[in-house]
Amino acid sequence: GSEMCIRDSSYTGYVDGGKDNIDSDNTESELVVSAGGGAVAETLFLNVIKAKDLCKNTRGKWRLMLGPNLSMQALEKLRLAANDQKDILLEPARTDFRSLLQHCKLSVSQAGYNTIMDILVTGVESLVVPYSVGGETEQSMRAELLEDQGRLQILPEHNLTPEILAVKIDQMLEDQQNNISKHASFDLNGAIRTAEQL
Repeated sequence: GSEMCIRDSSYTGYVDGGKDNIDSDNTESELVVSAGGGAVAETLFLNVIKAKDLCKNTRGKWRLMLGPNLSMQALEKLRLAANDQKDILLEPARTDFRSLLQHCKLSVSQAGYNTIMDILVTGVESLVVPYSVGGETEQSMRAELLEDQGRLQILPEHNLTPEILAVKIDQMLEDQQNNISKHASFDLNGAIRTAEQL
């Protein structure tokens, strides 16, 4: 057999692409829902749409950012579900996504790497539903580490229902009003440190 030896390993921090589009004149308090490319986002988006009427705190818009990989069938299903819902916006991905996050009252998302970087850079209050279908563990592991640091909250995908989601959103918004949330800081200079060590 063969053996791999890793020597002198060290932590370099998260690697962020440096897309710092976080300046915005958008002061509207809204909830932003995202799922990266969107290929596996249909379930999350549908539950969010159904949760809107169940929330106690329904003031403001709920903006669903639909990634380019969302299927046409899923898109049509979401449009039908959102048709009778007040203040739900379905939008394609935007270049000022981080600006939206920085100024929104709450982010609801999956836990892909790029989304997590957006959350950490903007400091937005976040609820994540890690994708876990088919035994996937990457997003769950990443989210659990950040939840342990008090940086976000997790709703496991197997517990995702409109009712549970609505309760969780209401709880997080109430905690915000009571100034309960405290964020840890994270090192986002992984690319620079990795290059230096190489």
